[in-house]
Amino acid sequence: QPDDMLVRVFNPTKETHGYYLNRTVLQTCLTDQPFIYHSLDTLLRTRDLPPLRCIHPILGVERFDDGTIESIDPLPEGLDTTIDLESMMHFELPQLSGDDLAELEAAVRERLRKIRAVVTDHADLRGKARWLASHLGEYTVTGSTEYYRTVSLIQKFFHWLVDENYVFVGYAEFRDTARGQAPPTLLPETLLGQGRLAKEAGETVGFPADAMPWLVGANVIYLGKGARQAEIHRTGKLDMIAVRLHEDGDTDRICVFSGLYTYKAVREDVSRIPLLRAKLDDILREESAVLGSQL
Repeated sequence: QPDDMLVRVFNPTKETHGYYLNRTVLQTCLTDQPFIYHSLDTLLRTRDLPPLRCIHPILGVERFDDGTIESIDPLPEGLDTTIDLESMMHFELPQLSGDDLAELEAAVRERLRKIRAVVTDHADLRGKARWLASHLGEYTVTGSTEYYRTVSLIQKFFHWLVDENYVFVGYAEFRDTARGQAPPTLLPETLLGQGRLAKEAGETVGFPADAMPWLVGANVIYLGKGARQAEIHRTGKLDMIAVRLHEDGDTDRICVFSGLYTYKAVREDVSRIPLLRAKLDDILREESAVLGSQL
């Protein structure tokens, strides 16, 4: 069925599977979607199970109502939208035994669940960033010309993020009245992506600890690293982005994104990135740098 995620981990035997390998085989089958291969490859390598071989066909599959296969088209003409694309992966790994087989299967299922949550909420996650890019200026306190210049640059930064420069993994909103003296209050109905999945699993979704000092000041945006390692797209700690929206009185709404800058973003010249370009200009101005010099 379309929502099924089929996973099996086994040691092939001729009697059961028709062939023998002195390796453990991991096989998955699910509707094709972004991040599957790289996320599973990363999972396996972090468990000291570097794939010895991987076959990853993506096929056009038509199924009967009961899920059995009606037809397979290796290359659907014009990516026919009436035919679902299914990702089928076959990994051959260093051999495992006993409980390790079931443990790996459970870990793969959990990783695929997280990928599905991110993919399912992808449009909504990007929509939150686009909304900030358009409306942030409506939720600011009265400030100087420099303050409004910064807000404008942050809006351009969010336009840059949604231009394939950031993989949005999670989102949450918090209400802050304590200005860093206590953690902000989570607004559970705002959770998206992995945050939504954590809530459904009964897990606690907290405000990023490293961003607490930022709440004390008046800066509109926080950029930093999260405490958790990324599980989707690539290795590394999550890139956290928080934005302060002034509501009324002493109350702010804090919008927090978790994700990863894409390979496209990390290779981009800093002078082309909104907000960072302005920070670079400020540094050069403070240092009285001469155009064309080494400073």
